[in-house]
Amino acid sequence: MISAYWIYFYGGFVSQSIQVQQLLEQLIIALQQERLWLSEPPPVEAFNSTEPFCIDTMNFVQWLQFVFIARMQALLDAKVNLPTNASITPLAEEYFRMNGIKAPQVMEVLARLEQCLAQG
Repeated sequence: MISAYWIYFYGGFVSQSIQVQQLLEQLIIALQQERLWLSEPPPVEAFNSTEPFCIDTMNFVQWLQFVFIARMQALLDAKVNLPTNASITPLAEEYFRMNGIKAPQVMEVLARLEQCLAQG
């Protein structure tokens, strides 16, 4: 985590990559707190999907945890440009609604993450 001193010293500027890293950490915590965090990944074959969100081989929570978070972390680690258009919340809303899941913390963090990415 970033110390208050560091933020003060650099005039309150926090880079997008640091913000995204923090939001990914918050997303993991939200998934855990809302008991959506999975201990087992999907079968290896599920990752071979060519469909958006691996919709044909994974449920949304599996994709979010094992594909989205992992890929975003890989982009951060590689220090490459992050995507600027992430439309995840509509799928999350639909998945949670269809499955009777209430996950307000996850939804809030996803919305903030999308907003952060859109600011590029």
